[in-house]
Amino acid sequence: PDILARCRVSASRPRARGMPRHRPLVVAFALIVALVVVARDGVIFAIGADTSASRDADAGVDADVVARDGRVRDDLYALRASLASARDAVRALERAMGVAEETLERIGAEPTLSSLSDDEGSCTRDPARVHASTISSSLTSSSSSFPTRVDFAEEVRRVAEAHVRSLTSPTTSEINTFSDAFEHVSVARDAFGVSAMHFLPFKSTKTKTPRYYATGNALGRVAVYDVAFGEAACEIATASHARVTSLTAYMVSTNTSVLVSGHEDGTVAFTTVEIAVRAASDGLDAMDFPTKISAACSAVTSITAREADVKHKNKLRDIGRASSSNAVDTALSNGAIEALGMYRIMGKRYVAAADAHGRVIVFMPAFSDFTNIHGVFYTGSRVLAFRPYSKAIVALTERGVVHADIVAFTTKSYSCENLMYIDVAHATFDPRMNSKLIGVDIEGRLFTGYVSMDGPNTGCVVHRPGDANEQRVNSSAMATIKGYVLIAMNGGVEVFNTTLTRTPKAVMRAGVGEQLVRSGIEQTSDGDYAPILTTDGERHVIVAHPKDGAIVVYKNAMFT
Repeated sequence: PDILARCRVSASRPRARGMPRHRPLVVAFALIVALVVVARDGVIFAIGADTSASRDADAGVDADVVARDGRVRDDLYALRASLASARDAVRALERAMGVAEETLERIGAEPTLSSLSDDEGSCTRDPARVHASTISSSLTSSSSSFPTRVDFAEEVRRVAEAHVRSLTSPTTSEINTFSDAFEHVSVARDAFGVSAMHFLPFKSTKTKTPRYYATGNALGRVAVYDVAFGEAACEIATASHARVTSLTAYMVSTNTSVLVSGHEDGTVAFTTVEIAVRAASDGLDAMDFPTKISAACSAVTSITAREADVKHKNKLRDIGRASSSNAVDTALSNGAIEALGMYRIMGKRYVAAADAHGRVIVFMPAFSDFTNIHGVFYTGSRVLAFRPYSKAIVALTERGVVHADIVAFTTKSYSCENLMYIDVAHATFDPRMNSKLIGVDIEGRLFTGYVSMDGPNTGCVVHRPGDANEQRVNSSAMATIKGYVLIAMNGGVEVFNTTLTRTPKAVMRAGVGEQLVRSGIEQTSDGDYAPILTTDGERHVIVAHPKDGAIVVYKNAMFT
């Protein structure tokens, strides 16, 4: 009431000379403020009257909330204690590294960690066995494997990481042989001699592991096998009877994949693989039984490299971008398809096929035309491998790197440092780092390098290879899984560690006879041949023994 009275008096008082005029909106706003203050006092009084009653009603709920908060608080305390322990361990490791570096400076030695690998190339799965006495004794030795303190620090970090993994691992068994390092999964038989293999993109819904893999043989046929059991799902003849030299695949729907096979006569064939899911039993209780998955193969179409080249030249001539000369006369003859690459660029799928002449055919498959030619370009030398890249097609050749822009379809060539001193036999790229190159030359020497396509350091560099090896001279293939590279050489398979090392380190070697005996297969050959192998880039490995008609699937059991 006092506020209202003052507002009325102020509103009715005559305005003195020089005083500002009171506007009606200002007076109305003052009255509204007064009413809000009065209403607020009444509400506060009413709430105060009911506070005690509501407090008693909520007492039970508060007790439950307090108990729950107490449990959450205990869990947070435990988590904080664990993180504090981890922090202390990291600090201790940093102090140990500092002491090791200071020791290096004083004694001028180059330390090695002899516990990582022995003379036979074996490694231990339990890095916890690397104790202080072993490390301290190794500080007095020298080796050219770790030429700098930076490399030694990286090695210490790797040992620490392996030690942490060993502490959380349910098993601590040692890994000294191929049988210990790779778990046996399944065995399949092929009497016609497998010449190429590739994992299909079908994945298990539960374990996210490959469900099928495809093989090509010396008769030009392709077959699909079940990864888990080794059963043949389907087999079909392609348009070519020449030996299959390379394979790749891509998925077009959840139950359909397209298998692309390259042949020795220059043919590129497309085969569809469809899977069907049905109940293992019919009737009203079919839902109570597990489902059964089957696969079917269908040959779709094919084209040779020369036919694709002529088709593309005629297309350019029709749109006025090429001379009117006969495209058939200017096209090169057919050469073996030595490399296949799969790309996904700007939302579109491309398949790159390189033949022995260095000619690369780029397909842009459509649902109605799998052999739709997007373009053809020449690298000038054999293509060793296609680098995974999301912006262009990148091919590693005997002379360097070729970068092909699929939009403008222009090519750029980059020289590769030190590549001129190496006669490359096989090369591949690390799945953990697409720019990292791993290869073997014709003398059996391993080498690494980098092919960078982004940033200011665009280009290629190859490090000088290691020592020669006669058994690797006749190597047939090489493939990578996370942290390791496998080489199929004369008489067996050799495994190398590629983690934080410039030169891959030999881990183990397994002969043909050892692998066949463990798989329960009778050896019918002398074992003097190089197997065929491929990987899914993650953990699964396939090793085929053409002369013994066996295909064995393994799963990596080593730390990656």
